[in-house]
Amino acid sequence: MCCCREVSKLEDEVHINQGNARQFVLAKIGEKWYGFDVGYVSHIIRVGNIVRVPGSQPYWKGMICLHDEVVAVMSLRLRMKLAEDTITDDSRILVMHLKEQGTFGVLADEAGGIIELAEEEIVYRTKTAEESKSDMIFGIGRHKDEIVSLIDISVVVGESENF
Repeated sequence: MCCCREVSKLEDEVHINQGNARQFVLAKIGEKWYGFDVGYVSHIIRVGNIVRVPGSQPYWKGMICLHDEVVAVMSLRLRMKLAEDTITDDSRILVMHLKEQGTFGVLADEAGGIIELAEEEIVYRTKTAEESKSDMIFGIGRHKDEIVSLIDISVVVGESENF
């Protein structure tokens, strides 16, 4: 039987956007804050037992069981070629769903809630066609005194990734 600890349903925190605002779930990785479109994130959970899958890419940490569903977990740190993850009491898994790739989790050092950014508060990156396929940051926003890098999760997992 599968179990998980501290599942936070985001529907309780998400509210209707007014005008042209976008909502993002904040996740800290290293010393930086990243924003993930709230439409892709279904849960934020504590890190439990992650079972390694032999032969997978190094950035795929393994599998967890969430509500009787097996979910692959990715280390965004390793995917971005940063230092290995250190799991602490603040570490969380953001469970996401993409139509083409399915459900998966992203390991974060800390989850910081949901922010709302108006379109004019987002600085979008201009990218070449080649950069669009590999650069996972599509824009930058500001929340309080912090810069937030906005992540294009479809680039992170890649079109060919299947879990």
